[in-house]
Amino acid sequence: MILQVLGAFVVGIAGSIILNAPKKVLPYAAMVSATGWFAYLNFERVLSISMSTFYAGLFIALFSHLVARIVKVPVTLFLVTGFLPLVPGAGMYALVFAFIQGDLVQANLAFRLVLEVAGMIALSIFVVDSIFRILFRPSSGEFTKP
Repeated sequence: MILQVLGAFVVGIAGSIILNAPKKVLPYAAMVSATGWFAYLNFERVLSISMSTFYAGLFIALFSHLVARIVKVPVTLFLVTGFLPLVPGAGMYALVFAFIQGDLVQANLAFRLVLEVAGMIALSIFVVDSIFRILFRPSSGEFTKP
């Protein structure tokens, strides 16, 4: 488990470098990625893959918003690098492999899991983003433009 979290830390740094993020962001992005993967591994012990992804995604999105406000950079830098370890790459590989082998039942199962995981990633980002929009909207009494 420690090795996996360390790997997620490296993924956070590599993802930030690929995104040409400022150097001051690298350690924070790595921490978001590593702690998100640590949360996923702990949730996976008791929950399904998709629900583990959702709860870890809530943690990653919340942590990303908080760190982005502290460091004063766009939250996207942390969201992208934080979610990289959760992206269902192995599931997509299994889907394509089963489809090429002609095992449509296994391909269907893999496809459903990939969609669930991707949907949970999107849903967790949406939930936390909506909460932050509600909590931090201007208090002018008027509706804000999207």
